[in-house]
Amino acid sequence: MAGRQKKTTGEPIDDVDWDEPTVWALIAEMKKHENYRNTSGETKVMVHKRITAAVIPAVYAKNPTAAGAHVKGKIGRLTSLFQKYNSQLRQTGEGINNENSQGPQETDFVPATGPDHDTSPAARNLWEKIALEWPYFPELYSFMSTRPNITPIAVTTGVGPHGHETVVMQALTNQMSHIDDSNIDPVLLQLSTPQDQPIPAPQTPASGRTLSHESSKENVAPSSSLKHGPKPSSFSQDLIAKASGSIMKVPRKCSFEDAMLKDSQRQFESLRECQAEALLLKKHKLLLAEFQVGIWTVEELLATNSQNLDQLGITTRTSVDDTIEVKVL
Repeated sequence: MAGRQKKTTGEPIDDVDWDEPTVWALIAEMKKHENYRNTSGETKVMVHKRITAAVIPAVYAKNPTAAGAHVKGKIGRLTSLFQKYNSQLRQTGEGINNENSQGPQETDFVPATGPDHDTSPAARNLWEKIALEWPYFPELYSFMSTRPNITPIAVTTGVGPHGHETVVMQALTNQMSHIDDSNIDPVLLQLSTPQDQPIPAPQTPASGRTLSHESSKENVAPSSSLKHGPKPSSFSQDLIAKASGSIMKVPRKCSFEDAMLKDSQRQFESLRECQAEALLLKKHKLLLAEFQVGIWTVEELLATNSQNLDQLGITTRTSVDDTIEVKVL
């Protein structure tokens, strides 16, 4: 039997030199719609290989799998470093907050295109500082800042001075750059905010027939004259009573639990009878022992325990001279 063939992984490659032009080329490929928003159903491996073929074609020609792994690792490192700098523009961590706000702090959101006229000076200064330290940040921010897996839309904090608070990480729709209504076409503005207009009643088609008022109504209760009483039964009350009396109730089938209960009751009754007999026998033996040692006389024994003498094994006989003879069996 032939052994399994070892899967070929291609020609080994050296480490990729990620110089500045190569990194910019990688970011340009990451920004493309077919790579950034994969809606064609392709796997991540296929996307990474496509990016690799465009960024480092020479290395990709030697070993597509290994080259794709290098690109995947570089994208992961860029994403991690972007998250580090991006966290400084959020309220959590080193957030930029408006110092003039009262109560809960308000976050200054920086649009995806970068700081604009609504961005505070503090946020703009921090943006310029980050861009100076890492020049790739503004370009990555343009398409990665709105990804929920990198920048959450909102985070609910724990219990604090103001209770539970929901921190909005991404700018809402109404917090983006505001467009004045004067710059919108009046026709489009009217369509976007339609005014309440009365809905015309549908016209009744012409017809040669005239419907009655009652037939045009919906959910009309039927007339009481159409109701009929129950049909009288053909059986007399005597026959019904006789049939009811002859019905025999089927006894309920004895279940296993019922059988166990009855058996337990019988055992309990038998045990109680045995205990009663043992107690009576013990009492009789005690009376007999007391009579034999002379505690009881014959008259006292007859007066108190005459009904139990036979059970005690004592027989009495009256002689001719009216004396009582006691014999212990």
